[in-house]
Amino acid sequence: MKIIVKIDINKDAANWWHACNKVSYGIDWKQRITKILQNKVVNKTEKQAYSFLVPYLKKLYKREKIEEIQKQLQKMFNSRAHEIFRRMVRVTGKKIYRKSFTIFLTTFSRAPYDPKRGFVWMPIQRGERSMNTFTHELLHFQTLYYYEKLILKKLNENEKENLKEALTVILNVEFKDLLTWQPDYGYPIHKFLREDLFWFWKKHRNFNRLISHGISVYPKYAKTIRYLGFGIYTSSCPEFLLDKVKRLKSTRISNAYVYKVLRAIKEEFDPRLHTTTTTNDFKTSRFISIKEILNKRQRSCGSLATVVASALRNFGIPAKLIDGKFIKNNPKMRHAWNEIWVNDKWVSFDVMRKDFSLTQYHIKLGEYVDWEELEDNKDG
Repeated sequence: MKIIVKIDINKDAANWWHACNKVSYGIDWKQRITKILQNKVVNKTEKQAYSFLVPYLKKLYKREKIEEIQKQLQKMFNSRAHEIFRRMVRVTGKKIYRKSFTIFLTTFSRAPYDPKRGFVWMPIQRGERSMNTFTHELLHFQTLYYYEKLILKKLNENEKENLKEALTVILNVEFKDLLTWQPDYGYPIHKFLREDLFWFWKKHRNFNRLISHGISVYPKYAKTIRYLGFGIYTSSCPEFLLDKVKRLKSTRISNAYVYKVLRAIKEEFDPRLHTTTTTNDFKTSRFISIKEILNKRQRSCGSLATVVASALRNFGIPAKLIDGKFIKNNPKMRHAWNEIWVNDKWVSFDVMRKDFSLTQYHIKLGEYVDWEELEDNKDG
């Protein structure tokens, strides 16, 4: 069995274009490139994007010495392929489903794949990091080839994809000595499911049983997966706010920790410290990006709920956007707050209130990942 490393500028350009025009696994991929590059690729036709990307990538290849990287990686995989395949057979209990695999080097930090043809797009990287990437994708290939039909009997397509991604946590046990660059962290949205699968694997070390266990426990983690994702309004939390939250270190997620985060966020909208704006309009409160909210320091309930959800999700804490009413003085008054995953349960917090608690006047109408889910009905 062989691993062949290739350079194909058209396949690299395709990765750029597809990545920058979609959100998947809770990642807004276009945020990984500069605004100047986004303007050349995002919302462009494939032909328009390629007319820019191909000459741009040719220059990038020279600067990055991509041919040198290709030769180094080919040499490394030639020496390691046998052990990778041998160990993957032992882990999955199944023979490797095809005789050869092709790695296409890509200059975009996303690694899509085509299991039917054994293709992997690998971000240009040297040495051990490439070993991690290929092993991660090979486990996907084995899972899809041997277990996809079984999984789809109980889970839908999107749930199958989430389970498949979470399963790579077992590489941190069985390939630990080969994955010397760093552990396989996976996507943040799968954090809680991965932890469950990790401990089950350590106890049983049986891939068939792991698949069955993953299928059975998936419903328990469906909401944490959903509410660790992002949308068009909750993505791209500015770095200065993330740095501020990062300084609030905690060994565990508790109500006390969430209070600290909410106070830190609310401080950014304190009229005593900043020039702020406000709005009572449903549309301008909800349908606005987090970047614009912070630029305006817009102190409305919907806007602050967006900031809270985005900031917490960036740190692996599931958070819902709650649409509802606050009926104390006006039975029609729309309001927004958050529900946050704390100690294995959803806890409600209202960042607009001094003590962040809910009252008997809070009436919940719906829960959302992003306010874009409400946009079809902009009047609520």
